[in-house]
Amino acid sequence: SLYKSLRSILNAYGVDKTRIWVMVDGYDYADETKDIAKLLGVNWKLFNPRGVNKARITQHYGSVLKWIFHEDRSATSVSTDQVIIFEDDLEVSRDIFNYFSQTLPILKIDPSLWCISAWNDHGFTHTTGSDSQTYRVEGTPGLGWLMTKNYFKSEIEDVWPSISEKNLAWNDWLKDINSKARKECIIPDVPRVFHFPSKNKAQPNKYQDEYYNRKDFLSSSKIQTTSNSNNDMEYDDSPVKLENLDRLVSDKYEDHMYKLIGSSLLVDHSISPCSENFMQNANPKNTYI
Repeated sequence: SLYKSLRSILNAYGVDKTRIWVMVDGYDYADETKDIAKLLGVNWKLFNPRGVNKARITQHYGSVLKWIFHEDRSATSVSTDQVIIFEDDLEVSRDIFNYFSQTLPILKIDPSLWCISAWNDHGFTHTTGSDSQTYRVEGTPGLGWLMTKNYFKSEIEDVWPSISEKNLAWNDWLKDINSKARKECIIPDVPRVFHFPSKNKAQPNKYQDEYYNRKDFLSSSKIQTTSNSNNDMEYDDSPVKLENLDRLVSDKYEDHMYKLIGSSLLVDHSISPCSENFMQNANPKNTYI
């Protein structure tokens, strides 16, 4: 799965393979992982495993972030003001870095935001509608996400969970502290990452089929299509220009949501939402509550 994921990342617009690091937790697959990284010409680093159960993953994330943002690295490598984290079982869209670069300025100026995610927990094929739309959400979307050095150093590095907290998952912890701080993340309407099945993961195939496979994904074949003179389909997978980014700033977003809810239409709640007649004549241009 790592090879497939890295190939996907290296195929994205604007990629710089010198800035890609494969972080290895422990020695179980270290040699294989190192060989894949060398084959594709990207960097790799081995971290000694610490902790057990969920704590091991949490400590690995903490060690990686501390290493990435450590001040001593600035003398030997390009300065790092932010990091994008991808899990090893993801395919990414070709415009993934363009998506992050367009939304990064909002993250930097709005203290009520703590991350940008390429994932949408509610981004199913039947619920998404716009490649260029973005939202603000609470929680930790995960999978493929960006965090700034300033946020890590000033707010979470010193309070990162200890190795003794065996059953505390890193994403649950981030969700908890950011919910208490009323911080949110930017997400896309159409996800820029796709979770594919991996034989080394504990998740059952049923979960992959019923959850991940039903998600939308901005793959090359889904981006705007055009026809040439021979009526053959041509794919335009150039980066998508995101719309209304200035509206993601906290105050403007709140105003927009109030107006959206205020102009919404009330659905007929006497009809079961499981019925075929529920919202049968709904106009996709309207908002319903």
